[in-house]
Amino acid sequence: MKKNIIIYLVLAVAIFSFPSCDVWLGVRGTVVDSETSEPLKGVKVFINNEKGFTTTDSIGNFYILSEKNYAFKKVKNASLELRFELDDYKLLDRNMFVNKKDSIFYLEKIK
Repeated sequence: MKKNIIIYLVLAVAIFSFPSCDVWLGVRGTVVDSETSEPLKGVKVFINNEKGFTTTDSIGNFYILSEKNYAFKKVKNASLELRFELDDYKLLDRNMFVNKKDSIFYLEKIK
């Protein structure tokens, strides 16, 4: 009997603590040239107000994970403000919802 009570208590704590779990948000996408739609390699992708960044691979793909953790309940509508930088291209700032599928970001050359 005592063993069953302990098991139920452990299960109750696990169930009720789950909604308050912290998660880290990640965003993935592809960066291309706005005129040619060619993928851009080496684009720096930042999450605004965070220290780290990532760069796009040889086919323009990137994945970046936020340094901040978010309450599990807030993830559904969460968004991250991204900045894209590459020499000879205009800076691009975009707000992206994390539950959105992969996105394509178009960088415009400086003329």
